[in-house]
Amino acid sequence: MSQDYCFFGALPDGRKPTLRDSFPPIGTADEVMARVSALFPSLRWKPPYYEVRAWFGVDGPVQFILVPEADGRVMALKGEQIDRAQALALAAALGLVVFDTEAREFLDT
Repeated sequence: MSQDYCFFGALPDGRKPTLRDSFPPIGTADEVMARVSALFPSLRWKPPYYEVRAWFGVDGPVQFILVPEADGRVMALKGEQIDRAQALALAAALGLVVFDTEAREFLDT
């Protein structure tokens, strides 16, 4: 079943996070887009437009959204219409933690 997930940098102490935690950056927009694209090769990124700084990566029904901070760092990545196995594989490959937006909990990775 496809759904939406949010990805954050793993905590330095390795513990399971909560939404109250302060997460480390994932990387720059270019770094994050390249790392996600390596796992989803047909993903096409659409650059920000107007006042919106968000980048959208689209691959059929799968979509990723990232918004760089003013200093260029990306603090979170949202994946839409991906399945749990894809979310866990992405988190493992990029060293991230994954939040299931439907279950409202962090998944064990």
